[in-house]
Amino acid sequence: MCVGTQDPLTQNPKTKEEEPGPIVSFMDYLRGIPAYQRFLPDRIYLMATAEKPDAKTSTQRNGEATRQTLGKNNWSEVYLKLLDVLDPSSYHELIPEMRRVTENIIAENPDCEYLINVSPGTGQMEAVWLSFVNSGLIKPKLLQVKAPWVEPEPEKRVVEIDEAPLFESDFIKIAANLLSHYEFKGASDTLLDLGTRTPDPVKTNTAELFSDLANGYSQYENCAFDKAARTLDAVLTNSLFKDSKFSDLHNLALRQKETLDGLAKGVLFESVADLYHRALRRKHTAEYSLCLLFCWDAYERLTTEQARDAIRRQCKLSADYDLPYAFGRFVARNKTKPEVERIFDRLHPGEQDRFDFHYAVRVLDRMQEALAKIIEREQRELDWLAGQRCRTVHEMLLFPVTEQDCERALQLISRIINDTFNSETELSDYPFSHQSFQRISEWTRELI
Repeated sequence: MCVGTQDPLTQNPKTKEEEPGPIVSFMDYLRGIPAYQRFLPDRIYLMATAEKPDAKTSTQRNGEATRQTLGKNNWSEVYLKLLDVLDPSSYHELIPEMRRVTENIIAENPDCEYLINVSPGTGQMEAVWLSFVNSGLIKPKLLQVKAPWVEPEPEKRVVEIDEAPLFESDFIKIAANLLSHYEFKGASDTLLDLGTRTPDPVKTNTAELFSDLANGYSQYENCAFDKAARTLDAVLTNSLFKDSKFSDLHNLALRQKETLDGLAKGVLFESVADLYHRALRRKHTAEYSLCLLFCWDAYERLTTEQARDAIRRQCKLSADYDLPYAFGRFVARNKTKPEVERIFDRLHPGEQDRFDFHYAVRVLDRMQEALAKIIEREQRELDWLAGQRCRTVHEMLLFPVTEQDCERALQLISRIINDTFNSETELSDYPFSHQSFQRISEWTRELI
């Protein structure tokens, strides 16, 4: 069971009196009502969210108090497992942590029958339990408990859920929520399972379409741009797109396919815009350190690639001439080649040691006047971002990144990209933006 904020005690909304919370009352029902005694457990595992400085809602103390209360009620084997999450409503955090703890419990108790009470905790925790059952991670009996003020008859307060099949609406709800939190692989698997379970052939085809889309997004998220482009190319041939109600989805998928082609080719604007939007998505999932690092990556990619292009032009090299990051080694090994001699002659002594970001900035000062002016104008903010990036890598526990830090970094990178490419509209209308994935989530609910 996941521990909620109403454990071990809660307030009855009708009488305003304190009563046993969902977990304690559930265990009392199992012991006290004959019809439920077939569910009596040998061991009880409580999952609580760890107490951390930035945690939105920690239930670790609730879990410890619940464990003590159950111990006083003569439940001998009660164990508390902590979920290392900041936000108990974030699928991105909950899924790997609940999976880790669940797999450990299964490993500790092989060949056992498992019971899961899905009611305590957040609604997202309940959805994660259902997704674990749906994926085959665990094969339990699923139980729900109703509060006394909801169900006056004690014999009706514990309900066993038939997990095979789960309600179609549950599949759709889980998949849509997973998509909105960028858990694309889980969404794809859930939708594929829905397609195999539903007796409705139209719903099967629609679920499979969205499953294929989510699979392509999973490949995109892992930077397998070529593979994702091929997946979306196949998706775009789906006959469902002939239906006008799918036209908005079709148009977005077309734009996403074009963007994937650009990312696969290394088009600079697409690459930088994508890093910016990856940062923005991380802000929405409260992964603030990753957000800041993606912002820095976007700036580094922009300046480094611009510097490479400047060197190629200045040294009369072909547009696709490779300039590796290990620049000193590259020059040392290829001194006799005419192209490398031109580079060597063009650059000042001491600058051939390594083609890194700092070197790129020095080259830009001489060769890319427009971007150099942008860097000069934003120097104070860039110094701040560089310091934050360094602390994030080396001293994250001492200097945790805040949401305000992310806002500041995102605004800085947005200004630099827009000023470099004159692309304010294109950047805000990027087809892999947070808003685009929220629309995909909404269409999942509406069209399946």
